[in-house]
Amino acid sequence: MSQLVREALAGGPKIINVFYDEEGVLDRKLKAIYGKNARVDDITDGSDFTCFFPSLASNILEAALRAEILGDNPPSISNRISSLRDLQPYRGGKTPFIEDRLRFEWKQRIK
Repeated sequence: MSQLVREALAGGPKIINVFYDEEGVLDRKLKAIYGKNARVDDITDGSDFTCFFPSLASNILEAALRAEILGDNPPSISNRISSLRDLQPYRGGKTPFIEDRLRFEWKQRIK
């Protein structure tokens, strides 16, 4: 099937499957935007889901950790879950690309 798509788009856009990115296109793009500490392996289905659907990710975390949240959890866990609920990347006019936490971690590795 992918061969049919490639032939149909011959001479046009190049298809890149980031799971089989033999040419390292995504890795180069991440490093160009976020610096040398950006790692393509840090991007997962979970980080993408959190990036594109933060409020839903918050609801899932809250449901999955219900007992821990009601028990002796550190306030930072509740705060992080709540902060995800408040993120509205599309309504805020931005087009999300990478989860905010990854950008923060990549920046912190520099120091």
